[in-house]
Amino acid sequence: MTKRSRVLIADDDEVYRGGLRLTLETDTGIEIIGEAAVIDQVLPLTRSLQPDVLLLDLRWRNDEDAALRKIPQINKTSPATRVIAISAHDDLLLRAKSAGANAALPKEFPATVLLTTVRTVSDERSSRQVLPVEKQAHVFLRRLTTLVPGIQDAKRYEHLMEQLIPFFFADHLSNFKNQSRSRGGKEIPDLIAYIESNHPFWANLRDHYESEQIIFDMKNTKALKVGEVLKLARYLRRRTIHVGVIITRVQPSESTLSEAHKMFETGDDLVLFLTDDLIREMLRSKMQGNEPTDVLNHVYLELTRK
Repeated sequence: MTKRSRVLIADDDEVYRGGLRLTLETDTGIEIIGEAAVIDQVLPLTRSLQPDVLLLDLRWRNDEDAALRKIPQINKTSPATRVIAISAHDDLLLRAKSAGANAALPKEFPATVLLTTVRTVSDERSSRQVLPVEKQAHVFLRRLTTLVPGIQDAKRYEHLMEQLIPFFFADHLSNFKNQSRSRGGKEIPDLIAYIESNHPFWANLRDHYESEQIIFDMKNTKALKVGEVLKLARYLRRRTIHVGVIITRVQPSESTLSEAHKMFETGDDLVLFLTDDLIREMLRSKMQGNEPTDVLNHVYLELTRK
C-alpha cells in the first residue's frame, strides 16, 4: 500500500485554509494531519506532528515576516519536513526560497499545481536521508577541505558558507537572506540574518550595537586585505546593520586586525573574523554537542582585549 503524504496547513485566513483543505482532500494519497491558525502554533505543531509537508502562508496579520523567520527554525528542528511557501507577493516567495523553503507557490494556483507540488516534495522527503548532526558536520568538514582559495572555487565556497552559517546559528539567527553588494563593478556576496536570540553573546551584539541584523561577508581568497575590512566598514556606516563577520580562509594580518579594533574602539560598528581553523573548531563543537557560538564569542573577547 502506498504511503500517504501527511500535510500540515498553516494559514491565519480561515476561508483560504478551508479552500486548501478541500483541494487536498480530493487526492486520496494526501492526509491532512493538522492546521495552524496562529503563527505561534507552527513550530510546536511541526515538531509534534512531524508532517511530510508543511503548507506555510507567508503573510500573517500580526507580523508580516514571522513565517519567513520560522523556515530556518523548521529546517533545524524538523529537517525531514518539506516546506511549501504560499504568497501573493513574488518578493516574499523569493525570500522564502532563500530562507530554505523547498517550494514556493503564488496564491492563485490551479488545484492540480498544488497537488503535484505536494506529491513532488513529499517524494523528495521519502527519498532523502536526514543525517545526524555529527555526520552533517563531517560532510561539511570534508567539503571545506576540498575547496581551494581563489576565483575557481569561489561560488562553491559561498554556497557552503550559506549552509554552514544556519547549521551553526539557526537557534540564534533567523530569516537568512542572500544579497550582493556592488562595489567598483564587482559583486560582493553576503548572507544577512536577524538576531533573534537571548543568548548573552547575541543579545549583547543586538543591544550594544543597536543592530537587529548581522551580515556575513564571504571571502574565498588566499589573503585578506585591509581594504576588505574598510569596504565592509563603509557599508555598515550607511546601513542599520552594525555587526559584520568576514569569513576568510586565512588568519588576517596584524594591520587588518588593527583596523577591526579601531572600529570596535569607536563603539559604532563591529567586524569579526571567522577563518578555516575557527570553522573547523565550530564543526568539532557541533559534533560534540557543544555550542558553536562559544567559538565566535571567544573571537569577540580576543578583539575587545587588544
